Amino acid sequence: VIPTRNGLDILRRCVDSLRKTTYRNYEVLSIDNESDDPATLAYLASVHHRVERIPNPARRFNYAYINNRAAELADGELLLFLNNDTEVVEPRWLSQMVGYTLFDGVGAVGARLLYPDKRIQHAGIVHGYYGGLAGPAFKLLPSWDNGYLSYARVARNYSAVTAACMLTPRKTFLALGGFERSSGDRLVFG
Repeated sequence: VIPTRNGLDILRRCVDSLRKTTYRNYEVLSIDNESDDPATLAYLASVHHRVERIPNPARRFNYAYINNRAAELADGELLLFLNNDTEVVEPRWLSQMVGYTLFDGVGAVGARLLYPDKRIQHAGIVHGYYGGLAGPAFKLLPSWDNGYLSYARVARNYSAVTAACMLTPRKTFLALGGFERSSGDRLVFG
């Protein structure tokens, strides 16, 4: 599920990068959130994957609503929420994420995301940063630095993961009510 509004260049880069993915049992679902750029609309009309148009409720942007509606429209057993500004660099990324999703007790799997300059953007969400609030672990650490006990590099349990790249069983996501807005405008499972 890739939501977008205009942003043709980043969307095209994201969708094109999916070709690197070695895992092949997936369907791309682009969510057009009221694009009005003619070039973006032409691109969305020409792609060979499914595109659904989901407008904002009450004319106000609502990330949770858009993605929840997309989850209802999706067909797969697993849902991958992927921001349109992400780009695949590791071909086995989805195979690895699917593998972890199949473990008992796993509700969501995230990925280590890097900025273009190769610093860490997300590597799990932990509590205690930002005045006691939750925040991204190892943010701005160089990608080559494994961090304390290699925690920036190894798969492990976290309090949360970012929905910029999050894989979850569709049944679990829908049973929990999807995303909801909480105080502070953070997105959480319902």
